[in-house]
Amino acid sequence: MRKALKAEAPVIFFVNGIGDNILNLPALRALGALFAGGLSLICSGSDSLFVFDDLPLKRAIKIRVETSASGREFDADAVAAETGNCDLFLSLVPWHSKSLTRLVEKLRPQMSVGFFSNYDIRMPLNFDQHTSELAFDLVRLFDARSRLQDFTAPPCYPNEVRAEARKLREQLSPGAKVLAVHADTGQKKMWDGVKLMQTLDTFLGLNKEFTVLLVGRSPQPLDCGLYGDRVIPCYGLPLPISMALVTEADFFLGIDSCMLHAADFAGVPSVGLFGPTSAAEFGFIVGPHIAIQAPHTMAEIEVPDVTDALESLLAEPHQFTVRYLSTPHVEKRKQGI
Repeated sequence: MRKALKAEAPVIFFVNGIGDNILNLPALRALGALFAGGLSLICSGSDSLFVFDDLPLKRAIKIRVETSASGREFDADAVAAETGNCDLFLSLVPWHSKSLTRLVEKLRPQMSVGFFSNYDIRMPLNFDQHTSELAFDLVRLFDARSRLQDFTAPPCYPNEVRAEARKLREQLSPGAKVLAVHADTGQKKMWDGVKLMQTLDTFLGLNKEFTVLLVGRSPQPLDCGLYGDRVIPCYGLPLPISMALVTEADFFLGIDSCMLHAADFAGVPSVGLFGPTSAAEFGFIVGPHIAIQAPHTMAEIEVPDVTDALESLLAEPHQFTVRYLSTPHVEKRKQGI
């Protein structure tokens, strides 16, 4: 592998969800350091690409991916033409498709590394470990001494974004503490809105110094409870500002999402709610937290589960805890073939 580190035109392929961009930052940062800024990154052109701003890249090649019944497809020939010379191809994505196979064939690298059988070096696709660790396994292939925890700094937010987030926070009453709340994502990962509003009522009733800031894209009617005057909707903000607002909060409550990962990497004490997805695979890796893991669905999480977790975290904000509501039966993803 020492020879591979001397590659003149290494290329990383990483196209995944917004939250995955944060979770894979440690691996991308480590690989950028190993290849001394000579890496080209093939990525999606989403509004979360600002999280890659601190990567020591030679260039970023933004592509458009369409998801269909056949998988994630793109114009492999066009991407190969734009990429040009490639002597080392590294794939960090835990998926494969005809387009991705075609891209590797067109680039014809001297060596390819990924999680499936079409690569020269096939990494184990072990979903029993955290997804950040899974990506970092590829880093360890080149440097066994690399440590994930050395690359877990928060995303690099543009100065104007941080300034806007702080400006919003400064509009609150002097001395007010902030609980940032994120509730909207894919339907299966969302928690019942009535239960969440009841949770906020209980929390705000017990903690008069707190104001809740609601972040996200889809407005949720969570400011209609007993203390709605202390629940401020911040929906529809540009994604970087919403994420920066989370990093400025004193505490965070949310579902499995990019906002949870933003809070985690910023070290904001957090309560995370998990049902169909696994906290062990997609949960916290950096900051203090209580992760609540339901056995099957989000409907199994009740108001006392969350209010108790919030109060426990307030009392002991440096804990790292996973609370299983019963024997976990979260469906495991299949191993790659």
